[in-house]
Amino acid sequence: MTALKAHKASQAARQLALGSGWQDGDLVCDRGDGGPLHPDAMTAAFRRLAKKAKLPDGARLHDLRHAVAVTLMLEHVPLKGVSATLGHASETFTAGAYQHVVDELQEQVVDALERRLGRSPGASA
Repeated sequence: MTALKAHKASQAARQLALGSGWQDGDLVCDRGDGGPLHPDAMTAAFRRLAKKAKLPDGARLHDLRHAVAVTLMLEHVPLKGVSATLGHASETFTAGAYQHVVDELQEQVVDALERRLGRSPGASA
């Protein structure tokens, strides 16, 4: 949050300096004048950072979004919170998009209940 607040203050200073030359797109990432970055610029920047961070070859920016979603779900963050974080229109969409994680969480619930009932997880009834 500290970095985002500093970035917002920097943008406000640039907006004042540029006056009518500022393109108010209400963007977090802009090209310096408030206008949108070319999508390839974000991809190129991510590739440089991914290489520096030693991420696997072929890692994509979208993969980070997926990793955040899966991590939040596996940490048992309520689906409503995960959906809001991702900017999805509904929890139903989030659940559908990450059904494999929902299935894994359901297996964890069943295993926990079986342990509580004194059964070995995965044992047939």
